[in-house]
Amino acid sequence: MKRKFKKNLLSNNINMKEMNCNQIENNILFFIDKELSQRDIEAFNAHINHCDHCKLLVGNVSEAYLSKNKIVEFTEDPYFFTRLKQKLENKNTKTPYFVKRILQPASLVSLLLLGIFTGVFIGNQYISISSVTEESSNSQLKKYAEENYLSEMNNDNFELLLTSNQ
Repeated sequence: MKRKFKKNLLSNNINMKEMNCNQIENNILFFIDKELSQRDIEAFNAHINHCDHCKLLVGNVSEAYLSKNKIVEFTEDPYFFTRLKQKLENKNTKTPYFVKRILQPASLVSLLLLGIFTGVFIGNQYISISSVTEESSNSQLKKYAEENYLSEMNNDNFELLLTSNQ
C-alpha cells in the first residue's frame, strides 16, 4: 500500500525538468530510498546544487533517516524487577513520625552542644596550663636574673660605675 502511494505521489509531483522546494520536501525520502527515476534524480540534484536551504534539509533528513538503523538494542538487566520490587517494599516501611521528626533533630542538637562544650572545656584547660607555665617561667627568669645580675650590682657602687666612663 505504501509503494502505491509513493508511486502515485511521484507521478503526480514530478512532471517538470526542474523541481521546486515543495517538491524536494515531498520527495526527500524517495531520493534517499533511491526510488526516483534517473530524470527525477537529475532534477533533484540540480535543485539541491543551487538551493542551500534544500541542501541542508536533505542532509539533515538523510542523516536522521539513515541513523534509524543504528539504534542500539537495549539489553534488560535480569535483576531489575527484583531490585525495583525490593525498593518499593522498603518504601512502604516508613520510619515512624516520632523518630523522623523529633528524635533525629534532638540527637543532632545534643551532639552539637556536646561538641561545643567539649571544645570550650579543652580550651579553658589549655589556657590555665599555659598561664601556669608562663608564670613559672617568668618567676624562674626573675630568680635567675636576681641571682646572677642584680646581686653583682648591689655589691658595686653604681654611681662610681657611671662616673668612671666620663
